[in-house]
This record gives sequence, structure tokens and C-alpha cells, in this order.
Amino acid sequence: MGNPPYVRVQLLDERIKEYLKKNYTTSVGKFDIYILFVERGLKWLKENAKLGFITPNLFLNRAYGSELRKFLLKDYSILQIIDFGDSGVFKDVTNYPCILVVQKRKAREDHEIKTIIINKPKERILYDVQKKYYQSFYRNEFFNMFDVEHKTLGEGNWKLKPQPVLKLMDRLDTTIKTKLEDLREVIHEGIITGDNTIFFVDDNTIKSKRLESGILKRVPKGRDVRKWKIIWNDRWLIYPQQTDGTPVTESEFKTAFPNAYHYLEVNKDELSNRRYYGKTVVQLFGCWYSLIHPKPENAFEGIKIVTPNLSKENNFALDKENYYFDHDTYSIILKDKSESFNKLVLGLLNSDLLEFYLKQISPYASGKYYRYMTGYLEKLPIKLPETEEEKRIAKQIVSKVDEILELNRKLSVDIDELLKREETEKLSYLASVSFSMRDDAKFERVEVKGDKIFVNSGDYVEIKDKRIRDFVIVYLNFVAEKLSKSKDVRG
Repeated sequence: MGNPPYVRVQLLDERIKEYLKKNYTTSVGKFDIYILFVERGLKWLKENAKLGFITPNLFLNRAYGSELRKFLLKDYSILQIIDFGDSGVFKDVTNYPCILVVQKRKAREDHEIKTIIINKPKERILYDVQKKYYQSFYRNEFFNMFDVEHKTLGEGNWKLKPQPVLKLMDRLDTTIKTKLEDLREVIHEGIITGDNTIFFVDDNTIKSKRLESGILKRVPKGRDVRKWKIIWNDRWLIYPQQTDGTPVTESEFKTAFPNAYHYLEVNKDELSNRRYYGKTVVQLFGCWYSLIHPKPENAFEGIKIVTPNLSKENNFALDKENYYFDHDTYSIILKDKSESFNKLVLGLLNSDLLEFYLKQISPYASGKYYRYMTGYLEKLPIKLPETEEEKRIAKQIVSKVDEILELNRKLSVDIDELLKREETEKLSYLASVSFSMRDDAKFERVEVKGDKIFVNSGDYVEIKDKRIRDFVIVYLNFVAEKLSKSKDVRG
């Protein structure tokens, strides 16, 4: 048993790096030395002996773990993997620990790996795991336990998933041949300024410094890209670039935008020292004021689908406002620029099915935030309509997306956020709400007359508070189909 040190290769002396690369077959890419401890420990084992290490789980899905994955599969039997992820079982640990148990014995064709995924902490959780250990499948709120067939693993990322999940993924991949990468013109992250505190400004700074409007771009934050909507909160980018993304000449900058130039020039020394992959902005672009990693205007201006690069759930939105985005957001520009096709793809991307799919292929960061980046987005299966029935369904999806987007446009309320809040109360408890509704009222439609929201010609709820009223209108429209079948609309 052991707990090897975790040290990234970048922190090691050059001589040590060279020695490790020559003497360990698993030392590839930007490896961590715990990888080499696993290799050495396994080589020291006698035949049929076992090794158990607590290591980060990153070797399961990172490029630098490819040789270790190959090494393990070739001559050893992996007995169990307990993946703690960011469950919080180990307090103050941020490196996603797992327990790896391996035996020095070539795996049989039918060998299965006992796999336990810990979801959240619990007293004596390993004792609970032990009690259920010999079940082939078990699941509760604290952990999932299942067997993974050794023969299904390869040098690529290891998908430690139950067989039903793998079968569903395989079915999706075999029945839906079109991937998002087949439909996209480009998927890219946003710009990198190198110093957001200087390049991003608000209305007050624009007014006080008299910054010219022609050099400013609207930039929502990644966290303000929500499902179906984008919230922009007075955040502007000073964009000293030409349409192709290269910086404007300094003389042109001074002449066309003197106030913006002066605003940046005050911070010239600091801006000159910005670096990107080891090179200063002056080395990269020949000037001190350029964005450190710019994008051309056509990367932002035009219809596109956007997503935050880290999110707990699918939060895709349609942008027709020519917003620019920081590197905390990814933009999907489709080959087909028609609005209806973008809305169809948007509807599919925000579906539960594609959220499920992405969470199977994307690693998560701290807090169970999944990565919505090019490599994962491109792999999403997109079912395009072929038969007449499928075309009819596609039109329904576009129509429903239109309704959702229109509701979000009209109402400045975020239904998803409000539903998640702990302080959400029943309407009947609120002083600003009164009901005029029969016990056997039937839902027919949502109709708003002043403060009153009617569910049929005679039954209504009256809400004086506009914010609550707006929320209820959005909510009722979202669940209209369920309400039409309900026997207790008032409840």
C-alpha cells in the first residue's frame, strides 16, 4: 500500500526530467511523478502480488496517463478502482483522489474491474462499500458500484461506466451518425486579454474617461450565459484590433480613439509585460496594447450558439446580438446560418439526452462543473430529420424553442435560478398572492389580464408583485401540457 507524491514534471530540474524520461516508459507528456511510482511499484511485485495506491484519478482520462493505461492493461489485472472525485471525502484535497488496486497477473478474457464512484461524503463510507462489495451493481446517494469489463478498456480515456450506460452510449453512437463537428464551421473559445482589470470597463468608466464607442464591444460573462438566454450586465471590452484580429497600428489607434489610447497608455508598462505561452505581447504582435489572444470579428458577429466552458448542466443559448466573449465561453458557429437550423440544434443541445451524453465524455472540475470545450462539444450526436415524421418533430422542436426564447425575451426572470433557490415558497403563503379558483378548476390556457393570471375563462390567481407574477407566467407556460392533464390545478 502507498500514497506516492504528486509533483508535475514542469516543477522538476531538467536533469531529473531527462533521467525519468529515459528510465520510465510511462513518462510521457506533462506527466506527474505519481505515474512513475505506480510503474516502479508494479515492476517490483512478485507474481500474483498486489499493489494498492491512493493517487489522483487524472491518469484515467488525461493524455499524460496514456502510457500508464497501456502498461496496466498489458500485463496486470486491475482489481478495483474507487474514485472519490471531488466528493469531499478527503477534506482539503483538491486533486481528485482514487484508490487503485492492481495484481501482477495477466487479466483473463472475462476479467471485470470492481468500480466504485463516490458521490458525496458519509461517515464510514468504505465500510458501507465493503458490505455491498460482492454485488455486481449497487447504487445509492453516496456511491455507485458496478463492474467494468477489462476488455472494453484501451489506451484512450477510460469510461468507467455501468454496462447499461455504455450500451446506451453505444446505441446513440451507432444510430446517430452525425456529430456536431460535422455541422460546425468552427467551435472556439473567446478572447484572452491578458489583463481583464484594464481591458474590461463599465458604463461609469466609459463616461468618466470619455472612451470612444467605436472601440468598445459588449461582453457577457461566462456565468451569465444560461439555458436559452444571455444576460449582459454593463461589461465592455476595449478592442484595439482590426477585423481580422490583428492589432490596429499605433498611429491609427491614437488618431481614431485618442481617449481609449490614453486610458491604456497609463498602464503601458503593465500591459507590455503580459505573456502568452512564454512570449510577451510585444514579441507576439509588435505592440504593447493588443489583446494577448484575439479573435477576428467574424468569430463573434453573426448568429451563433454559446455555452460557458464550465457548467453543472447544459446551458446553451442563441446569440443574435453580436456579443463578444471572454475565454470562459465557447462559441459554436454552424455551417448552416439559417435561424431555424440554429434553433433546432439549440433545442437538441439543451435536451436531457445530450446533457447525459456530455457528462459521460467530459471530465469534471471542482464542484462537479463539467467542461464544455471543443473536444467534447464536437462529439455530441445530433439527430437530423430524414423521414417525414422526423421533419414534423423537428418543426415542433423549432416551434417550442421559439416559444421559450420569446418568453425569455419578454420576461426578465430566470426561471431555472428561481426554482433552485432555497427560499422558494408556495404561492398561497405569499401576501401579494390571492386565489379565485375552484377546487375542480380545469386548465385551458394562460391568459394575463392586469395582475390576474387566468387558467380558464373564470379561474385565476391574482399577483400584485410583478416579479413573482412574471415568474408564474413563465412557469405556467413551461408546464402547460402537464397542467392540462392535472386533476388538481389549484394544488
